[in-house]
Amino acid sequence: MKNPPIVDKEKPGLVRKLSAWLPLIVWAAVLFGLSSIPGQEIPTFDVSFSDKIAHCGVYGVWGILSFRALRLTTRLRLGYAILLTALMALAYGVSDEIHQMFVPQRSPDPLDVMADVFGGTLGALAGSLWPGWARRAPR
Repeated sequence: MKNPPIVDKEKPGLVRKLSAWLPLIVWAAVLFGLSSIPGQEIPTFDVSFSDKIAHCGVYGVWGILSFRALRLTTRLRLGYAILLTALMALAYGVSDEIHQMFVPQRSPDPLDVMADVFGGTLGALAGSLWPGWARRAPR
């Protein structure tokens, strides 16, 4: 079975890049919205480390979407795309924790950032298994 093309060559460059990055931008807005929920309104679960599991999950999606965008719009090698995805998750995770300093009953937690990076990296690794995304974008 032939792998699907990595980019649609019929789309103009800007439209192709926007279609690659827009899902990540929308997901970043979703994360910002979730981070804006005051602490007393966040549901709690009787599962150890449930908040860290949640961070891994939402940043796993972040990792898949950012890895996809990088692979569709850059010529980065596979390992560099995974590393850059992890660094992007780190940067957004830190900014998310800073944002929480200004939300009632919320506070920054370095362990949340570690969970964000872990989830983002797992997402990038999962994305690297997707047919077509493992190849670099054409010039």
